[in-house]
Amino acid sequence: MKANKVKTLFQSLLYFLIAMVALLGITFAAVIFVGMLFLMKSKGDMTALENEMMRIVQDSNFNMIVTLICFNIMLLIFGPWYWYSSKKGTKYSVRAAMTSNNLISAVMIGFFTQFAINAVIVVIYLIMPKWMDEYNTMMETAFGADASPFLLLICIVIIGPIAEELLFRGMMYRVLRKGFSFYTAAIISSLLFAVYHMNIVQGIYTFFAGFLLCVLYEKTQTFWYTSIVHIIFNGSSFVLGWITERYGEMSGLYIISLWILSCGIVMYSIRRISVNKSVTDSTEVQ
Repeated sequence: MKANKVKTLFQSLLYFLIAMVALLGITFAAVIFVGMLFLMKSKGDMTALENEMMRIVQDSNFNMIVTLICFNIMLLIFGPWYWYSSKKGTKYSVRAAMTSNNLISAVMIGFFTQFAINAVIVVIYLIMPKWMDEYNTMMETAFGADASPFLLLICIVIIGPIAEELLFRGMMYRVLRKGFSFYTAAIISSLLFAVYHMNIVQGIYTFFAGFLLCVLYEKTQTFWYTSIVHIIFNGSSFVLGWITERYGEMSGLYIISLWILSCGIVMYSIRRISVNKSVTDSTEVQ
């Protein structure tokens, strides 16, 4: 059992390392490539190059394009890897996880988790306001006013959640679960999920979100289900942001009541999810 724990932990860390190298490597290569093009265009003007590089690094669309490339590479690497490795394990029907009851629960969990996460962010703001300043700067860079709605939809709402769920639940959590208990496997994968986002505030709430997604994977046994929840969660953040910008924020007793209600709805929805049981012969498996 000890050897199995070491093996599964090593495998999950290998997956994580591959993803981080891809993310940082692609970002570095993209910055260098664009910088070289501008340097040739500006005929060696280093001052102009420095200013241009600062502008590029802070450009929302550039950051999203680089992130989107990284997500697609993750899908190309881990998609076939997941398909091959899952063939050797216990089979679970994807259709069994995608019942109407489970899909309704996915919508409720994805949407109302946003309110619960907002409570975590408020607590962080009250305790460590400096962390929030760094977080807000990062969010403005990633989702500034110049950000393309199309890129936001493709990168943050669709491709990003699928790529992250494939890696962190489909690959890492599933492997960790072979050597560890649910809680240990969920904590390890959620910690790595938090580190992956490379921001303290985002890391804190993505840890809780990651743990929740591990709970959902444990019940449904397919990353496609957690991808749906993740997509709804990311998409609803933009919807709620638009509502807040248009109508203002709630405060005091109203927002606290909404936080409590949201937590209750999420927990109730999780309990409603039907457990996906293994199948011995099915043409439609995860």
